[in-house]
Amino acid sequence: MMNNENVERDITALHADISRYRLQTQEGSMIDIATLPERVVDIHRRVQIAAPDQRLELSQLLNNVITALDDLSRDVQMQHDLITHNIDILDGPRAKE
Repeated sequence: MMNNENVERDITALHADISRYRLQTQEGSMIDIATLPERVVDIHRRVQIAAPDQRLELSQLLNNVITALDDLSRDVQMQHDLITHNIDILDGPRAKE
């Protein structure tokens, strides 16, 4: 059986990393999210094999992580849109010919 505290600690660490990535994104900094999918899958697997009496709490924590990922995705998309808009302004009307 997996140790609930270890899984909970890893979920909390992942959530903290995502929060930090959100702040960096909002500041316009580049972020490296390459490890996030693997970490989410690993934690999800560990939640699935947790003791039944622990699964609900761990699932709720994992859902909070998924919500944070959605928020990060929106922040990245907003920065992308802003950069695209600024490039269009700099390129002027000739870029659309």
